[in-house]
This record gives sequence, structure tokens and C-alpha cells, in this order.
Amino acid sequence: MGEGKSQTPLNHLVKCLAKDLKISQKDLGKAVGMTPSHLSLYLNGKLDLQSKKFTQLLKTLGINLEELLLNHLNQLSEEACADAHENHLLVHKIEQLPREHRKPILKILESLAG
Repeated sequence: MGEGKSQTPLNHLVKCLAKDLKISQKDLGKAVGMTPSHLSLYLNGKLDLQSKKFTQLLKTLGINLEELLLNHLNQLSEEACADAHENHLLVHKIEQLPREHRKPILKILESLAG
């Protein structure tokens, strides 16, 4: 575990959240199986945590990292599906145009795409 690290925004956010929830470092450390000094090293950016320990820490603070990531992934998937649908509609509409109208549109699209 890396010594000499500096505090990252993530360490700081975890520290602030614990403070706002009025959870002491001692209680937080106990909940995730860490000594207060070990937790303090992490919160002050002097120690990295393994992902399992970090996930436990977040869950103790009421944050389900897996749920957040799944929600984000679902959102990205929905956006990708919407983009694919829009692309399909655009291609379909262009294909329906007479050939002489397609060329100027394709030139405009090429110039926009760079």
C-alpha cells in the first residue's frame, strides 16, 4: 500500500461524508474492519485501500457503489440505444430522398464531421 500519497478528492469526500453523518473514524473503522489509525492514513491520503475494503467503507456510509455503477451503465446503454435509433432514422430518411438530393446532404454531413 503506497506511502507518500496525497489526499485525493475521493479521500476528502469520504472524510466529509463521515463527518456529516457524524460517524467517528473509530466507528467507521470498526464497521469495515480497520483500525482508526489505518483509516486515518487512508482518509489523509497516505494509504491506498483495496477495492473490497473501499466498497465496504462506502456501504457503511450508505453508498452502494455497485448500484451506482449499474445505474450509470444502464443510463449509458439507454443513451447508446437512443443514438443508434436516431442514426437508423436519419439513414432511412436520407435513403428515401432522390439521389440528386442525397449528395448535397452527404457533403454537408462530411463537412460537419470534419
